[in-house]
Amino acid sequence: MLKKVYMIVGVLILALVAITIISTQTNKTSQYNKFTSESTGVSFNYSKDWNITSDDKFITLSSEDTRILITTNPIEGQVEGLGLSTATQVLKLGANEYKVLDKEFKTPEEKEVEQKTFTFTYYYLVSAGKGFIFEVSPMQKGEMSSDLQKMLKTFTVK
Repeated sequence: MLKKVYMIVGVLILALVAITIISTQTNKTSQYNKFTSESTGVSFNYSKDWNITSDDKFITLSSEDTRILITTNPIEGQVEGLGLSTATQVLKLGANEYKVLDKEFKTPEEKEVEQKTFTFTYYYLVSAGKGFIFEVSPMQKGEMSSDLQKMLKTFTVK
């Protein structure tokens, strides 16, 4: 009799664990929206917490702690001017290979105002013969967030 009770309790625990795992995976996939732009030919998944705006040249994603500006058609000299053409750090996410560059900018020196330094991270991708610059604001603290990683990994070009 005691053996049956232990078996029933064991089966209930396994069922509860399975339900928890399935519901967690379902929630993870539903945390993202799909963005597709006919004019630029790009698509990617982005966090539901992000606001998105776009036109023919730029896509902006923003939230409380993230701001990403995607230049979909860099002007001549922009890649070189930012130093992305000679960047040596490479990041491979899915089928995409990004050149990565951290670039510091200082606020102008002013009397009685402390000068601050901000570091932007740039990702450069060439796909389908087109170049894309991703400028990630300094609000993104520490390691790359899983939301940013998902967006970069799922970025595709027609």
